[in-house]
Amino acid sequence: MQIFEILNTSKSVVLAGHSLGGGVASLSALWLLSHIQTTSPSTSVFCITYGSPMLGNEPFSQAILQERWGGNFCHIVAQHDIVPRLPFAPSFPVDVEHLRALFVQLALQLSDENKTELFEKVLTCIEARFGPAAGDDHQDRSRYWPFGSYMICTDKGAVCLDNGTAIVKLLYLMLAEAGSANSCIDDHLKYEDYVTKVCLQYLQKRSRLLEVSFSESSSESGIALALQSSRISSHQAKNVN
Repeated sequence: MQIFEILNTSKSVVLAGHSLGGGVASLSALWLLSHIQTTSPSTSVFCITYGSPMLGNEPFSQAILQERWGGNFCHIVAQHDIVPRLPFAPSFPVDVEHLRALFVQLALQLSDENKTELFEKVLTCIEARFGPAAGDDHQDRSRYWPFGSYMICTDKGAVCLDNGTAIVKLLYLMLAEAGSANSCIDDHLKYEDYVTKVCLQYLQKRSRLLEVSFSESSSESGIALALQSSRISSHQAKNVN
């Protein structure tokens, strides 16, 4: 298999996926982490997902923490994306064919009526489980619960969390306070915009700290920061070229 060839020739493996593909990437990463414990313990595995639905319940999350695999996962979620919140709806389809049909519909854009119905249903369910009236003692953690680190992106930046309770409460608050039927679908399809903006903000901040001139091009800024970290000036780099 190709994956075994990669493990034999690589020191690190990075898996990534968007939407349902993020769930596949997470499951693949878990399999790899389990596999390399005995075959390639020096190989590192890292998984990045974008707008992925949650996979397991709280015991599942705790098992990942016990194996010390939590740091191997980074789940990027747009502020109003409905997909990471879908599992909180009781009627969330678990059949593969239903899931595939749902995600195809999301990609092709739902009708306004279906958007509103989906948004209101998910918001009602997540509010019942994690809203102010639920209370900590009544929060249902038996079905789906986050694991790993979450980077929740907004138009103004991003916040990183690794506490399950904090993650689900923030997912609820962001959807309840500023979400809409349109934004909950649109956000699922604009991760490139969010990630680009967050990366540029990070590079801009780093450039100020390292006193490196900042360019609007993320690639040029990244090169400048790499040169600075290596203690190579831009003038020296030009002379080498």
